Amino acid sequence: MGEREDAKRQKEEGGLRGRRTLKKPEATQVWDFVYEELKFSPSVSRWPGFREPTPSVTFALPERWSEADVRGGYR
Repeated sequence: MGEREDAKRQKEEGGLRGRRTLKKPEATQVWDFVYEELKFSPSVSRWPGFREPTPSVTFALPERWSEADVRGGYR
């Protein structure tokens, strides 16, 4: 599905502002980071499900952002 069709579908489903479907190879890069760097271990009984890096920073994302705003955010 192309970006235009994806955006149309999202709008029809109530609009998922600030979200988009990741395509390979970007999706692979993101999930590799989540599993390897954050030690993601999904569980319904063990918490937390990932390791928070030390030091870490929490920040708010703007309601509207562009691809240029987030480029280079993944290794």
